[in-house]
Amino acid sequence: MNRSLLFYRDGAEELNALVQERIAPHLFLLCNYEPDSVRIFGDDGRFLKGVANLYKFVVDAGLIGRLKRLDGKLGGSLGRKCRDVFGNLQDCQALVQDLRTNFAHNVSEESGTGDVRRRAQQWLRNAIQKEEPTQAEDYQPAVEALEKLAERVYSLASTLVDELSQAYEKEELIRQWEGLILEFYDSSTNRNIAEGQLKLAFRARFPDAADNLDWKIAGWCKGLYLKKDEKELEDARTEYDKFQDQIPVSTRTDMEKWIEEIEGRIRKTRETIALKYCDGQVERLRDYHYKDYYLSSLKTKYTQQLPQLKAKGYTMLPQDMMQYIMEEDFGKG
Repeated sequence: MNRSLLFYRDGAEELNALVQERIAPHLFLLCNYEPDSVRIFGDDGRFLKGVANLYKFVVDAGLIGRLKRLDGKLGGSLGRKCRDVFGNLQDCQALVQDLRTNFAHNVSEESGTGDVRRRAQQWLRNAIQKEEPTQAEDYQPAVEALEKLAERVYSLASTLVDELSQAYEKEELIRQWEGLILEFYDSSTNRNIAEGQLKLAFRARFPDAADNLDWKIAGWCKGLYLKKDEKELEDARTEYDKFQDQIPVSTRTDMEKWIEEIEGRIRKTRETIALKYCDGQVERLRDYHYKDYYLSSLKTKYTQQLPQLKAKGYTMLPQDMMQYIMEEDFGKG
């Protein structure tokens, strides 16, 4: 790792490459880690930006904080062998969370976060060797300490990837790692990943659609569930109205049953989605409910499409996995 992972993606990409080399080419450890690239010129600003970015790396952007859980799912033998490595990584994660909470959230004794503030401020005092900073330059050693913390996280994560690849049977390790990624996507905090990919998929197909984008995407999802049946119903009714007086009664009856069947499918779709979001009241359905329903269906689709995804050489990163599924659902852009 040549460039600081506080401000560059290199470290994340190297860890992903290690996972793909040692375990399986479709897996990842970091999910599109994107450190803030806003230019910062003072050491105080670099410190605050570094804290925010390191939190993204350790907590937000992937599975680093879930490696202990992965080991547990595999039986926990590595946790006993590498107790210190896991413990050190957990300590690093706790420190990063303390720093981020102290410098990005409201902390006070009254709100029960006084201990977080004391731990974070003590770390800062130790780093700068002063009771408190009085000028921007005082933060330079704190930035350097953050760099060392980031390097420590990188080193520990790299060690655990190596150890995991050797400790467990490869097929089961891959299966459990896949499950951890699916859990990562399924968490409520990561719904925005799927929404972002849905927006990218829509823009790829309708590049000129600029205004009311969210509303248009919701309508697009509604069309996924209803458009085909509604078009078939329209054609069936047109056909029936045109020829009902010219065909035998038995044929007319068959056409009426056909129309009823299509109406039933449409009704069932609406009732299913209304039951999930509107207490079963179809009249309250709005287009965004269809979008929510589609996003909630992705968990099942991930599992169903994973074998084909791997066979075609895609990764489980969202730009591969989610776009593959959306191409299957909505057609190519």
